[in-house]
Amino acid sequence: MALAESADRVPVFDLDPEFVGPEERLARWSEWTRPICDFAPLNWRGADGILRARAWPTGKAIFTDTLIEPHVTKREPYHVRHYVKPTLVTRMHALGHSSSEVRSDAYITKPGDLNVVDFTETYSSISTRVRFFTFVVSHEAVGYDPAVHAPHIRMPPTGPQGAALASAFLRVMKGLPVFTVKEAEAAIDHFLSLFARMLEQSLEENAAPPDPAQKRQTAIRAFVENHLLSPDLTPGMLAAEFGISRATVYRDVEEMGGLQRYIMRRRLEEACKELAFGPDVRGIVGEVAHRWHFSSTAHFSREFRRRFGFNPGKAVNCALVQAPSEAAKGFPVANREEAPEWLDRL
Repeated sequence: MALAESADRVPVFDLDPEFVGPEERLARWSEWTRPICDFAPLNWRGADGILRARAWPTGKAIFTDTLIEPHVTKREPYHVRHYVKPTLVTRMHALGHSSSEVRSDAYITKPGDLNVVDFTETYSSISTRVRFFTFVVSHEAVGYDPAVHAPHIRMPPTGPQGAALASAFLRVMKGLPVFTVKEAEAAIDHFLSLFARMLEQSLEENAAPPDPAQKRQTAIRAFVENHLLSPDLTPGMLAAEFGISRATVYRDVEEMGGLQRYIMRRRLEEACKELAFGPDVRGIVGEVAHRWHFSSTAHFSREFRRRFGFNPGKAVNCALVQAPSEAAKGFPVANREEAPEWLDRL
């Protein structure tokens, strides 16, 4: 671990590979960086999950560059609420992808997307080997209100707003290693002003009367999420439920990548979480495959490897965090006096 400071440079906090060793030191590191890397390995199964992590604390936000191995996480609100200020995390993937869940909104993060997440409710994630950039900022710094803003906002870089945000974010990330403090502040102020404006516009858009087709698409997605365990989840079932034609069903689910592909992906994600955390079927591949309606264990294993890049049995060892009832009790809190001084800025 190294913290480099000078009069004209932004301090940088490095996770030195040599530092990742003794369990108690890793536990303390995870406590300190909980607001930074947006996960806390309360039940860490090995020191090789984080391959690299760098953080640049600034006066208004903390920016990070992290590379991690495939992992599965599951947290409750207070796991990410040990720090004082309600915190918003924006993540951009440079490598790999994550399938995540905020409240009941399941989504996938692709390279280039900007995903804004407020950790207010239970959060889970399944990731391939992934490199991601984040910035962590307090709600008040950008005018975020969890009572009126969505807990998850996805900004693909294909639209004008997403492209502007992604470009400004990447400029900050590429510049932090070489920027002076003054240069960094100017780039960060520009990015945060764009970000705050994006939040304002999201409220303006939501104030408009909902589009009937979009409203139906949202309802269809919610219905699919609530019936993933049903063996009868088909276009015909959706057509009958919503009183529409199959052609309309196919059109409405096109954004999801197609109904069958979406169902397959979501069942694999839920099966992966069960393998990692399920109290009754944890690690039992055959039973999990049957429960999620795969024709055989071999079929399940093949699709699982194709989706996540590792075998189903490895999901148990990729589980970084247990449910709080099992893992958080009695967990030692890091000594704040030993933490880097800049952490107190949060």
